[in-house]
Amino acid sequence: MTTGAFTIMLTENDVVDAVCDFLKSLRYAVKGRSSTRVKRFDIVATKASGTRTLRVEAQGQTSSFEKSSRHGQEFSRDQKFERLAKAVFKSMQTSQQYPDDLVGIALPGDNVHMDLLESVKERLKELNIIVFVVDPNTKQVYLNQHLL
Repeated sequence: MTTGAFTIMLTENDVVDAVCDFLKSLRYAVKGRSSTRVKRFDIVATKASGTRTLRVEAQGQTSSFEKSSRHGQEFSRDQKFERLAKAVFKSMQTSQQYPDDLVGIALPGDNVHMDLLESVKERLKELNIIVFVVDPNTKQVYLNQHLL
């Protein structure tokens, strides 16, 4: 995982694209994917066997909206914290609403996100929230636990 400076900042849509490609490589069928303008699960995928559905909430490092004053500027630590908290809360709601499904969050692997994840990694494991981390330089995806 790259932990130094990154050459690009990932938007939520970049994170969704990388995770969808990763899931396809694991023989998941992506049944649904959202852009940042749509309020539903960012990624819905099923294993080829069709036994379980995976629902993922994604976050980015910068705004996806080109007309936003924040577009191209990295979110602050507080903004990343708020977005991560919302993603975790949505995952908890999802696991209650769909108890047979897998739930996850997807984030860029920048230093701030990694520090925040490190501070709650044991609780995320207890909640069975899968964490997909996307390297901002390579767009390679890493998992915190292998529940897939």
